[in-house]
Amino acid sequence: MPRTNPSYHIAKPVIAMHESASVSDALELMNEKKISCLLLHNDKEKIVGILTERDVIRKLIPLEVEDKFERQVGLIATREVYFADIDRLHESVVRLHFEKKIRHFPVLRGNVATLENVVGMVTVTDIIRHYLNSEFKESAPAKRKDPNLRPLSVICKQPDQIGFYQAQFAKAKFDVTRVSDPAKFFRENTGGDIPLIFDFDGYSQKDLSNLIVQAKKYSGHLIMTVSDPGIVNLFRRYLDKQRQTIALKPLDTDYLTWLLTTKWRQLESSTTNKV
Repeated sequence: MPRTNPSYHIAKPVIAMHESASVSDALELMNEKKISCLLLHNDKEKIVGILTERDVIRKLIPLEVEDKFERQVGLIATREVYFADIDRLHESVVRLHFEKKIRHFPVLRGNVATLENVVGMVTVTDIIRHYLNSEFKESAPAKRKDPNLRPLSVICKQPDQIGFYQAQFAKAKFDVTRVSDPAKFFRENTGGDIPLIFDFDGYSQKDLSNLIVQAKKYSGHLIMTVSDPGIVNLFRRYLDKQRQTIALKPLDTDYLTWLLTTKWRQLESSTTNKV
């Protein structure tokens, strides 16, 4: 599979102008857009050059002619343009930077270097900025969790489903996390210390059957949630009501919170006292 580094910022849209435009117009456009380079195209919108700040410093400033700002920008631009492949962005950027010593990478989709195929621009400055930003985030002190938060794990098919449960149970002081590997969770939590929510929706019949077998054996508090009323009626009769329930969506989170924080704990205390 081609590797694309999603952390690379691709500036869009790409800024370009006709190769016959004046140097003055090009500099004005770069200043207006606050960019360090722009592409040049011909009448057929084929990319025929790139003007960078380095071109301005090395070629324009030393030029001792009165009308240098009125000359065509194509005269001072770099004519050989190297493109980064959108499907292999990371590899092509690294290779071009070290082999060609360039700092600006027009990102191309396909093999035809026309204006419509240029996706955007990546620059060394952007790469450094994103790298430093990620380093800063990783080195920043982790945000301390509220010591009063109670753990609550959720098995759900889609990662974006976890946001719903986090929002619903936040007011009850639960630290809600998604179980990405159910088999590992059941293997590592045989004591049942962490209450568990199992969202049936989205699973295939085969995967669901295997997970249900493991979930029903879980010794901790278990809430199963589902959108199908038929499944609720089917499972309800087989549950251990002292630690398990199945709930139909939309959920009555106040009731489920009461089960987790009060009812089931009272039943456990009662059973312990009897023993």
